[in-house]
Amino acid sequence: MKATWSILKTAMNKTTNSTPLPDYFNVNNTRMSNKESIVNEFNHFFATIGSDISHNVPTAQAPFSDFLPRAHDRSMFLDPITTEDIISITSKLKPKTSRCHDGISTKLAKASIQAIAIPLTHIINQSLTTGVVPHDMKIARVIPIFKSGNQYLFNNLRNCYTNINMDFDRNIARFTQ
Repeated sequence: MKATWSILKTAMNKTTNSTPLPDYFNVNNTRMSNKESIVNEFNHFFATIGSDISHNVPTAQAPFSDFLPRAHDRSMFLDPITTEDIISITSKLKPKTSRCHDGISTKLAKASIQAIAIPLTHIINQSLTTGVVPHDMKIARVIPIFKSGNQYLFNNLRNCYTNINMDFDRNIARFTQ
């Protein structure tokens, strides 16, 4: 199947966007080539871009509460996730070979779900009950991908997250609605 897609992509002149990152970046008009400094600047850039952009958003004339629906007088309750739910959700994940920070791909997770479904169910239910998410489930691998323009500027990159938990969260969110 993989060979078929490769042939189709070649026939359609489709290429993957695998432009390697440059050896240096320009930060505040200074050429930065130290790898540790570049990593720290990537982290700073992607960690602050949301708040930096939000400063350009005009202040609303109405209070935020005007945009919210009427509050409910009852609390929210979610039924516990079952092992069958976990298996079903996992079966819907795309079998990617890209790995998270922990080395686990969705392809591996799908292949091993029968063995890990019970402990995973317990962890997820504990998180939903206590509101505490295990530290390792909060970590994502962020891969910078070049968009266009000057390749030496962080602004011309977009981030791509690889985190099986994000895929899982999306499916659980759909499942509970």
